[in-house]
Amino acid sequence: MIDDIYVKDAHGSEVLNSLNNVHQFNHWTAAFLGRDIGSRVLELGAGIGNLTLRFLPRRRYVASDINQHALAFLRNMSLGKPYLEVRRLDATDPESFRRLAGQFDTVLCLNLLEHVLDPQAVLENLRPALEPGGKVIVLVPQGQWLYSSLDLAVGHTRRFGRAEVVELLRAAGFRVA
Repeated sequence: MIDDIYVKDAHGSEVLNSLNNVHQFNHWTAAFLGRDIGSRVLELGAGIGNLTLRFLPRRRYVASDINQHALAFLRNMSLGKPYLEVRRLDATDPESFRRLAGQFDTVLCLNLLEHVLDPQAVLENLRPALEPGGKVIVLVPQGQWLYSSLDLAVGHTRRFGRAEVVELLRAAGFRVA
């Protein structure tokens, strides 16, 4: 009934709304990733929380985005959930992470790196938010050879190969498991 409020914009709001309706896929993704998520979590690019709710509750969970509409949606979702914070956090801006130093055991970077021009910088930016021994969980679309008009339509700048992601993580100072 409210699909028409999600018009095409620079943040793919209409796509996020559509992905909210693929319940089995979201359930599978959350179940697959959930076993590796700690108790103090920072989610970058949470959108409208298609996966966020599936990872709750946690001791502390910060859902972030740069889209004001998504942030308003997340703030409404956080009502009555004292463990869920919502912040505007720009993954491409190192200043956004300075106040978060060492506060998280897990940073989720799900379907974000393909939207930025410098994925290496994003990984370097988020590293200080992790406590020593903390982990980043990265999910990206695979296979540059699969890049298509669909990727272009949803604002992807690229797709990745496994070796490329491993190299990006290592260059940012992560040990890859």
